[in-house]
Amino acid sequence: QKLKYDYRVTYQELVNREFLPIAYDFAHGAMDGGERQNMLRAFEMATSKNKWVIGMDAPPCGEANTSNWTPAHVMMMLFAQMAMEKTKEYDRETYQRCIAAFERFFAIGMHQDGSPSEGMGKNQIMGELLVALARRGELFVASQVARNHARGYLLHSAQPFAKKDHGSLFTFSEQLGGSFSRPKLADVAALAYAYPTDPCMQAVLRMALQDDLSGVNIASARGGKRKLHIKFPYTALHPLWLILFASPADHAVFEQPLDSLMSLCAAVADAAEPSPSAGVFDAGLLTTAKDSSSGGVPASGLLWGGLGQWSNEHGRLVVRSCWKLDAAQLVFVPRAEHGGHAHDDRNKIAFTSHGVVWA
Repeated sequence: QKLKYDYRVTYQELVNREFLPIAYDFAHGAMDGGERQNMLRAFEMATSKNKWVIGMDAPPCGEANTSNWTPAHVMMMLFAQMAMEKTKEYDRETYQRCIAAFERFFAIGMHQDGSPSEGMGKNQIMGELLVALARRGELFVASQVARNHARGYLLHSAQPFAKKDHGSLFTFSEQLGGSFSRPKLADVAALAYAYPTDPCMQAVLRMALQDDLSGVNIASARGGKRKLHIKFPYTALHPLWLILFASPADHAVFEQPLDSLMSLCAAVADAAEPSPSAGVFDAGLLTTAKDSSSGGVPASGLLWGGLGQWSNEHGRLVVRSCWKLDAAQLVFVPRAEHGGHAHDDRNKIAFTSHGVVWA
């Protein structure tokens, strides 16, 4: 009986996750009435009338709102509900339950400094959804969490060297040392689209995409080329999001050498909100402006003139010598939080210098 209402287990394949609702928006004008009705019935069957995914209808507490399944599957349900707007199939109660789940995720599943609660880079803020919701007055994309996610967490996850065969300059949380995790391209592209004049957002976009503007040949976790698989929307939709969120201003970003663009980060990294009023790293001793909410560390977690970030709640310290490709970078993960996608190697240390991962 429980599975009758579980979207993830029972219904997500019926609408191919978020792929069919998004395709319906594109194809709507070319479909006849019967074809549209078939699509609407499928969206209604999959997401309306008390359908549920993990994180929905949960109390506002810890692990009930931190799973990576929560933003992913709530996003899928919301795209289906938005596709049914202004039709009799639209279920406003389900839409509002999904919005409430996303609010809890942003408040509990994401930390104030922009880092996710769940480990191993397995969570993301679903930037493509945030842009669609902003057009409906749901301003998650304008939140401090969303801004700090790019300007703090993602920026400081960047390895200080370009290694194109790995396809990513991001290490993402505990997956350190090899850049084997893939960048969250939809998040990065959407945030750069939402903040087109923010040089830090553009720098993160440039580092995420490197020179592969097509988005189709996204490197896989093992460094090879990932084929476009239309049945699996995470890869099939990445090129679409990159195209939809592209702007003429992006060309200027991609014309800059990566080394000079990373140097630009030195000037803008300190601007993550809220900025520390003081931050000095001297002989291993840290002094920073006091912030009563975080025990002396600014809410953005940025330290040392933008050269480091300490994520107290997530459990990750990243510091680098400078914003150049031959920089030295030290990562320390004293994470002890249990739960999904936890990391067994407590107190992990990773050190990179001159483009080589030494430890």
